[in-house]
Amino acid sequence: MNVLMADNSEREKEIFGETLELGSLEEQRAFVKRACGGDETLQRAVEALLESSCEDSSAIAAIASRSLARWRRAARDFAAISRAFSGVNCGKLVSLKKRVHTSV
Repeated sequence: MNVLMADNSEREKEIFGETLELGSLEEQRAFVKRACGGDETLQRAVEALLESSCEDSSAIAAIASRSLARWRRAARDFAAISRAFSGVNCGKLVSLKKRVHTSV
């Protein structure tokens, strides 16, 4: 890799990192355009990084959403089981289990 490519790669990363700190998409686009100073190759490279980052973020959000839904279902199931056994004396259950197990 030559020095110019290494410099551009570092600059891409720098601009990309700074862009992620901005709020709106419009702010990001304007910043990238200014930061690249007319270097269209650099601008396209940074925009590709941003697009990839957005796709990754969407995938992560979808996975998180599915996981959250599973946790909510599990919490509801646990709550239902807890209510069903709320009046049960665990000591009596263990004693009953021992008696049944020893009589078999």
